[in-house]
Amino acid sequence: MLLSKFEIFAISIGILVSIQPSYIHPDEHFQSLEILTQFFYGIKGTIPWEYDPQNGARSFVPLMLYYGPIFYFFSNILHINNPVILLYCVRLQHSLSFLLITYIALCYIIPKNDIHRSRTYAYVITSYVTWSFQSHSFSNSLETLILLATITTFSIQIGRSNENHWWLSIFQGILITLGIFNRMTFPAFILLPSLIVFWKYFLKHIRNFLVLILTIFATSAVCILVDTSLYDSKTYIIAPMNNFLYNMSVSNLSKHGLHPRYTHILVNLPQLIGPAMLYIVPHNKREVKSSFMSLQMLSIYSALMVLSIFPHQELRFLTPLLPFVCIKITEHHSTTFFKIWVGFNLIMGIIIGVFHQSGIADTLMKQKYYQEQNISVHIWWKAYSPPTWMYMNDNLTVSTTNFIENIERIDNINFGIHENYIIDLKGSDLELANDTIWNFIRDDFTKNLTLFYPDSVEGKVLQILNNTHLSYEKVYHTRRHLDLDHLDGDDLTTFIPGFSVIELQYTQ
Repeated sequence: MLLSKFEIFAISIGILVSIQPSYIHPDEHFQSLEILTQFFYGIKGTIPWEYDPQNGARSFVPLMLYYGPIFYFFSNILHINNPVILLYCVRLQHSLSFLLITYIALCYIIPKNDIHRSRTYAYVITSYVTWSFQSHSFSNSLETLILLATITTFSIQIGRSNENHWWLSIFQGILITLGIFNRMTFPAFILLPSLIVFWKYFLKHIRNFLVLILTIFATSAVCILVDTSLYDSKTYIIAPMNNFLYNMSVSNLSKHGLHPRYTHILVNLPQLIGPAMLYIVPHNKREVKSSFMSLQMLSIYSALMVLSIFPHQELRFLTPLLPFVCIKITEHHSTTFFKIWVGFNLIMGIIIGVFHQSGIADTLMKQKYYQEQNISVHIWWKAYSPPTWMYMNDNLTVSTTNFIENIERIDNINFGIHENYIIDLKGSDLELANDTIWNFIRDDFTKNLTLFYPDSVEGKVLQILNNTHLSYEKVYHTRRHLDLDHLDGDDLTTFIPGFSVIELQYTQ
């Protein structure tokens, strides 16, 4: 399956989008890069709840295996601590890994139809999900790679059911274990496909099934021992179990947002695949029958069914399904539909992959705070949580907001700190932002304070600045920032793109 000129062009566009400073969701930083940078560079920053030793809800093993070589190479061999280089290298690694693994996987999943395989790859590489979500350092992005590899092994076993692939069972066991330790939702994607593989292959090769089970247990034991050591815990850390127990509590999930059970099917999936929703449902009896014999379609049904049980549902949870969706819609390929598909993904690619919340990373890149030994108090307001790892600061203090008895407060805030301090106000109200700024300035009139905010809330910021005892200077501004979280139809200024940084100081 050689690449055509169009495919090479589409891949080039995707790689270009992947190295834009867009910011889709905080987890792309805080479930991977934040932890890795602290481990390899010894800096200080934000500790996500999952990696708090008291919770131990995320495994270090998938992170170390996938990202570890890059971080070790830059930190221990090249001694480079530039976060811009690290961010771009990680995103390029994700993009190229996905393109390569998808290419190989399609050769086994669709082994006898070159046209179908080529068209499927064309749909995959022209998807904005490939360009943006899949290139970012989400655990879902890694989950996609593991899922593709796992379904590929399933396809080989079914296609060669009379052969004894004991070595493939070992590889499969390692993949499944890493998938579970990467995200506890991984079994949802392979539940139904596993039943078909068990029926068509493992019943004929029980010894291979035992090899698979033993490999899963052995790999799990290694992961548990590594995590227990890295968490420095006196008790065994079983990260997937801890994560599962956390997610079984509705009160815990309410901290991250509760959604109706239909959100994945009626909201997230349409955003993910756009016009392809027309073809994802079987149109006749033949398609119904073929769907329930297709590993990729069973993976789609399995994931939607299981993930919809949980009341916390985000679009990125479904991104591993994209390659399988593309296999399905290729059956209904037409030139007109493909043009509509490309148009939809170009629009979404520009919004999500290029401009969405991009002012945050762009500011940290351009201002080069990682080159400064000491910074002032930095207050971030009405923006996604700043990726504190990009400061590369080994003396950083971070405080953020939390709701205590339905009242939003800042955890462990210390107004006496005037250097290397990050305050993440998230989406807090005007009163809390105003009080926070003034409490810092009143404590020490001689110190500067830096405020970061999207231009969509410029009007509210001006209300804070409208004081004769405050002087301010805008030190950085970019129009390359799209804030979709604070739009207000009654205030058209909230639709203005941009991100600003101002320095505040008390005046007599």
